[in-house]
Amino acid sequence: MLPEFVAAEQARGGTIAETLQGILEERKALLSDSGRKVLAASAVGLKLGVRLPRQELYNYFLRLTAGVTETVLHETLTYLTEELGLLEWNPDFGQYELVQDAATRGQFMRLLRSRSNDPNIGDVGTLFVNFGRTLCNLAYVETSFAQENAITTQDWKFDPLFASSQTVFETIANAFRDWSRAVDVNEAKGRIIYTYVKSDESLEALRNATTDALNNELMRYGVAQAPIWVIYLQDSKERLSESLKRNLVLERGFSSEEKERYRRFVAAELSRAQSVAQEETAALLSEGHRQAAGFGELKVKRLTKAGQEIFARCYPSVVPFPFDGFATGSGAGSQAKRDVLELVRALVKGELNDEWIQSRPVRLRNRAGQVLANAWRILDQSGNVSSVPGNPKVKSVLEQMDAWHRDDPDRTLEQTRKALFSPPFGLNIASASLLLGLFLGRRVPRWRISVAGEACDVSTWLGHALKASDFDGKILGNSTLQAISEGALERWQSLIDSWQSASRHRQRLEFYRQAKLMEKEDPVPDEVLYKFEKLIDEALESQKQLSAFEHRSEEIQRELERRLQRENSIGGLSVCDRILGFHELVTNGEWEESHIEEVESLLQVARQWVAKEGPRWIERSVCRSPQQVADYRKQMDKAENTLKKLELPNLAAAAEQQKIHSISHVEDRFKYQSALAEAKQLVDVTSISSRSTIVELDDLRSKAKRFTEVLEEGGRNQMDSELQELIVQLKSLEGKASEMVSEHRKSLAKLYDAEIYSLDSAYQLRSQVQRLREVFAEQRDLDDIEDARRQLDKVCNDFEAWTDLSGGPEQVEATLGRAIAERCGELDQWCEQEEVEPLWSFQEIYKRFASERVAAVKEKAALWARGFIPDNESIQALSLEEARYKMNTLEQELPSYLGQSELDIVQVARESLSNRIAQLEQIDAREVARTWFKQLSGLDDRADHLSRQECEQTLEELRAAPEGLVSQEKETLAALVCRIEARLDELDLTDIVARIRRLKPDSLHQLADILNEILECNQGDF
Repeated sequence: MLPEFVAAEQARGGTIAETLQGILEERKALLSDSGRKVLAASAVGLKLGVRLPRQELYNYFLRLTAGVTETVLHETLTYLTEELGLLEWNPDFGQYELVQDAATRGQFMRLLRSRSNDPNIGDVGTLFVNFGRTLCNLAYVETSFAQENAITTQDWKFDPLFASSQTVFETIANAFRDWSRAVDVNEAKGRIIYTYVKSDESLEALRNATTDALNNELMRYGVAQAPIWVIYLQDSKERLSESLKRNLVLERGFSSEEKERYRRFVAAELSRAQSVAQEETAALLSEGHRQAAGFGELKVKRLTKAGQEIFARCYPSVVPFPFDGFATGSGAGSQAKRDVLELVRALVKGELNDEWIQSRPVRLRNRAGQVLANAWRILDQSGNVSSVPGNPKVKSVLEQMDAWHRDDPDRTLEQTRKALFSPPFGLNIASASLLLGLFLGRRVPRWRISVAGEACDVSTWLGHALKASDFDGKILGNSTLQAISEGALERWQSLIDSWQSASRHRQRLEFYRQAKLMEKEDPVPDEVLYKFEKLIDEALESQKQLSAFEHRSEEIQRELERRLQRENSIGGLSVCDRILGFHELVTNGEWEESHIEEVESLLQVARQWVAKEGPRWIERSVCRSPQQVADYRKQMDKAENTLKKLELPNLAAAAEQQKIHSISHVEDRFKYQSALAEAKQLVDVTSISSRSTIVELDDLRSKAKRFTEVLEEGGRNQMDSELQELIVQLKSLEGKASEMVSEHRKSLAKLYDAEIYSLDSAYQLRSQVQRLREVFAEQRDLDDIEDARRQLDKVCNDFEAWTDLSGGPEQVEATLGRAIAERCGELDQWCEQEEVEPLWSFQEIYKRFASERVAAVKEKAALWARGFIPDNESIQALSLEEARYKMNTLEQELPSYLGQSELDIVQVARESLSNRIAQLEQIDAREVARTWFKQLSGLDDRADHLSRQECEQTLEELRAAPEGLVSQEKETLAALVCRIEARLDELDLTDIVARIRRLKPDSLHQLADILNEILECNQGDF
């Protein structure tokens, strides 16, 4: 009925029958009879709109519709849904849906295997490090060590780390680092490193390398054992490797489209990979390949038991700590930490006893009773803190801490706290803080706390050392302890009583020195610490006063010396006031006699100085205006008082008289005060130099003369030495201005007598003229100076053009002669046109310049000749190379400034060098020839025994004879050549025949006749 079903749907627009037909045609080879029936039943249910709330009910409907048994239906549905994916249960609609384009499990598995075997998937060890925690279900390893030792903190467990054979050494180093820093109440004290080992890797070699790494870290951290545990998972069957790869592919290796297509299989395969990984991990853990730092191989199979053993052997001196505030799951216990610090504060201050505990809130009372009273047993029968705790482990730790600080006074409390964190104690920040409080709060032994070398009372130290929930490590790092011996309080009390009675600065410093020496043996007890610190402050203040005395004394001495050299007014008494104040300070009973004597010596010098200079100062001290009367009277009263303290009554009376006189004549003085101020300013700011102009100097002379007349008129009725000095200065200024005007006139007169002979002298004279133009501005002489400048500009331009003339002295002299004659005519004409009177003779100036230039060129040519042209004696001493170098130098282009005499000398030198070179070359050639000819020795005797090749080679060498052979040697050489040629002819006629063939016919006939005669002669001989 399927065709009819499809046709009916097409007429009404349905797709269910068409989908069923497509599935049956596409998957025909994969479908059994029961499978086709179940698919058809599902299509009927969809067509009829059958929806049921539970999948079991719908399965029952399908079994009835398809006419199959329950077992067959279950198998068929599993195959259609999981393997082929043709059916999919929709819980929202309560029915099965047909899926025509579904992917099969076979396709999914092939894709999964292909992606898993991809070499780019990465290293398996890295996959284990990244996914081992979640995929293999490897987490913390809990132990019962804390419960067995009455500890409630959450730190006695092993934190898992994951590594591969390539990263295990780095992981070990990180594990040791983290372990050394794990001090909080909820930070794991142990580290367990799960290490993945590939099937082709040697477990034994890895074990040995890991042992070395563990031993190195143990040595680095200074411990024999550590709770660092390595578990080896050797994947010999590679099942774990396969699970890791599949997990990665399923999680990250599929695209979103692929995940959607294979969604029915991904979740199931992920679950399967996780299950296989956990099963394989459990199997590998059961093999027992493990080792711990300092333990070697552990034989215990169960991880919890092995961890228990590691903790027990690493921390044998652990102390109980049943503090219930840290027993929660997180173990952080912020309130519990504050309670711990409250107990620490009470222990260190000595306030904690049974009565104090009972007065606390219930929470703190229960915790203190549980830990201090019950577990540590630190309270004696009277309820006070005992010096010897009842718990033997706590007692042992306290004795060890006493020994540490007794043997090493420089040991800090931070070092001790870190030692408590480490094996064999294993305390955390809470238990270590409480134990430190007990250590510091006991009555015996008593400890003095020092911070950065300075004693510190308990309350102040606690205020700095305790933070919100823990000790401050920086403060503990600067805190050291000193034991307080018996009888220390009495000795310190005696010293402090004597110290308090000291009145002098040096006595206080001596007691300070004794106290510091005593402090090294006996720390200062708390009972006298306040007085001790107060006396220390007083001693430091005395030391500061003594240092300030030296500085103040040196400063006063320098100021006194400076004023002795420069002071010329009554203001010099200010240093006397400083000395008097200094003297008053050192006579207050706290200073030594040496200090008093030093200040009195300064006072004596000042008194003598003032006695000598005082009258002049007083005479110069005047009131210049009515507005200054009040300040002047105050100044003079102060000076009078200072003079009285210096025990100079006469000068004090003179100062009083000068004050009265000056104030009474202040109106008269004020009349010429303006002129006085202007005159003083003129003297102070005016400077006369060679650049001062005539106009400025005339104005200065006029002002100085005017001010002198005014001041002389106003000072007739005044007793003012300053006024008289100012008049003298004005007259001196006027005289200097007149002298400078005279100097300028002399410079102008010298201008006309100046000689010009070179470009530099012309430049110098032009600069002088320019300066005179500025000096004589607005003067009648300025026109003459301007004419001189214009003439000098002409001369300088000519000199600049003629300075660059090239050629020898003769050429330069001839060129300049023609140029000068022409130029002088032009200048004479220019002077007439411009109506300028020549200040100098141009003819004489240019002739002197020409002579200087010709002499300079001659000197330059002579200098070159001395440097480059050798004399005959030097040439005869030259070697061949040196002679050739000199010859090459002289044959190059010569300088253009050489004269004829230098050129003649060059030619002579060239000839001498040429002769010297020929002579040396002949000598060298003769030496070469002699050496070569010596090689021919014995050749005449060996000629008859030479082979054909040797003859040819010898002839070639003889024909290449060097030059330099003498006549006798040439004759000998020719004879040897003939001898060798004869020997060659005897050995081979080739050369003779070759020469014969080259003869002309006439020569050949002649040769034939000669040969016939020779043959006939030879036959006759025979």
